[in-house]
Amino acid sequence: MTPLAFIHDLGFDDLPRPVVAQAKRCVLDLVGVAASGVETDLSRIVRDHAVRHMGTSAGGARILLDGRRASPAGAAFAGASTIDAFDAHDGHPLTKGHAGVAVLPALLAVADAEGGGDGRDLLAEYHGPRSQMMRCIDHPTMVKDGSGFGALAGVSAACLAADGFTGAPALLIEGDAEAPFWRDLGAQWEIMRQYHKPWPICRWAQPAMDATVALMREHRVDPGAVAGIEIRSFAEAVRLGTRPPRSTEEAQYAIGFPVAAVAVRGVLGAAELGDAGLNDPEIGAMLARLRLIEEPDFSRRFPAERLAAVTLTLRDGTRLCSGPTTPRGDPEDALSDHEVSEKFRAFASVLGDRRVAGIECCVAALEHDIGALPALNEAILAPV
Repeated sequence: MTPLAFIHDLGFDDLPRPVVAQAKRCVLDLVGVAASGVETDLSRIVRDHAVRHMGTSAGGARILLDGRRASPAGAAFAGASTIDAFDAHDGHPLTKGHAGVAVLPALLAVADAEGGGDGRDLLAEYHGPRSQMMRCIDHPTMVKDGSGFGALAGVSAACLAADGFTGAPALLIEGDAEAPFWRDLGAQWEIMRQYHKPWPICRWAQPAMDATVALMREHRVDPGAVAGIEIRSFAEAVRLGTRPPRSTEEAQYAIGFPVAAVAVRGVLGAAELGDAGLNDPEIGAMLARLRLIEEPDFSRRFPAERLAAVTLTLRDGTRLCSGPTTPRGDPEDALSDHEVSEKFRAFASVLGDRRVAGIECCVAALEHDIGALPALNEAILAPV
């Protein structure tokens, strides 16, 4: 099957049940991340920008968790940027990044602009634009993964094509050299290899996070007893660095700061990634006691595997070693449905209990109830 035939001919009934279930988990997870992201400066800036500069005189689409209107492309841009603002959304290891963050806001914007839609159709598409990953790591800014502009470009391209705008064949889709990538369409479902993040930071830092938390909990380590933290990981993770962050974006694209924060506070959420965490002297002191080392074997095994090993040195000289650790949430160690729901509820708590419960019900009914998608739109496009 060719990629174009797959895109045009795929229907809901072609999807295996596990794929549908995974898609619904991704939707729920993304909405929860968006609810936390909407409180960031990044989200506020892009939503205001979309209203001012991407407005429409023909109805348009409501912006995710905002309620104001922009063009469908503008609403997709703002929605994807809002999710990307809180780095806890799903991803895929071999792409070294994320797909759903651009897909969901684009689909919701188009559905809202066109007056509804069918939840079965929402669950049957896949596309993931990306930007230069290591530039994001070296220079963390509000551009982040480029997901907002990916959603903007995708919706704009579809609208232009509908108006008769033509383009050259895409080499990624139609080139002979790339043909092997598409041979298993309809047989291998890459969405089943998506991971879900337990922590709202760069995925490459999460093995070290999991190892640190496990050591401290298993041995009941008091933060004040920690004299030093040594992290061995792959080169790209080490490149995240230990510099003290000056912004939420720099805190999310780091490895030293989130490990120090979770070591001190036992949790890592919006508070730790905001001003309260950035200016916490105890976290700063813990960060100063942290050391990063590249482990060559871990670098060779990346990106198929993302590994870290953590050693805690206590003030009494005790050394606690984790051994090689992979991040929780990968397909081999997937978050349970209960854990995904709990993460959603925690991140989306700003919306209120009734609205949170309504969103969960709508997502669960997407393939069964023709009214589920319009109801979901109403629940998550209305302002916070």
